[in-house]
Order: sequence, then C-alpha cells, then structure tokens
Amino acid sequence: MFQLLARTVEIDRRRHLPKRGETLPQGEPNIPGSIVYAAVIHACGQIGDSSVIKGVWDATKDIDPYVRTQGLEALKLLDPLGEQSQSKAMAREALYDPRASVVRTASALVLQYKDFEAVPILRYVADTRPDLAYPLQETLKQLT
Repeated sequence: MFQLLARTVEIDRRRHLPKRGETLPQGEPNIPGSIVYAAVIHACGQIGDSSVIKGVWDATKDIDPYVRTQGLEALKLLDPLGEQSQSKAMAREALYDPRASVVRTASALVLQYKDFEAVPILRYVADTRPDLAYPLQETLKQLT
C-alpha cells in the first residue's frame, strides 16, 4: 500500500506546505492525493502494520486536516502505549494544530499515552484557544 502511496501522492511536498485549518475547498488539486493518503494510513492502522509507522508520523504533518487525523488515529492502534518517543512527539506537536478536531484527537492520544510531558502544552493551548479550553481541561484532569 505504501508503494502505491509513494507513486501517487507527493508526500514530501505536502509535508512542507502549511497545515490547513479547514478542509480542502472544492476544486483543490490536493484532494485526490488526500483521499488516497488518508485511506492508506487508515488501512495501515486497521491492519496493524507497524512497519510503516514512519509514514504514519509523516501523515500527522500533512497539509490536510483529514490526513492528519487519520495519522493520529493510526498511531492509537500502531503504538497504543506510546513506546516510541516519536509517536509521543507527534501527538504533542498535533496539540498546536490549527484544526480543533485534530487537537481533540491529539489530546485523546496524549491521554492514552499518559504523556505527562504534554501537560504544559495542554495548559498553553487551553489558555490560548478558548474553543478548546473545556476538552483540554478535561484531558488535564484525567492526566494529572
């Protein structure tokens, strides 16, 4: 599946584009790539193919919030305990995401990992993004 992905989607280029806060608008040329990318990442998570975890980490940095969410959801399955430090780092980084739904998914992953190092980030984001204050405060209560 990842070979198909590498042949059809310019992953490296997409990773260097700024993260979008909104879903890609109709007619956006990156939409077909997002569909393939998200489907492959989702399938890898469901199959449990941890050999592609680096590719899943890359997905958490994509331009499209849907792909980023699929990356975080796949991490929940591929590295459920956060044994790989890079998985925890990706979850922490996603707490700063411009898309609120991605931040909520990341906070659930931080909680799943029992990642106490994410507490200052959770506090900061809760203080600076009023729309996320309640769910992040709930995560903090459960984590601390």
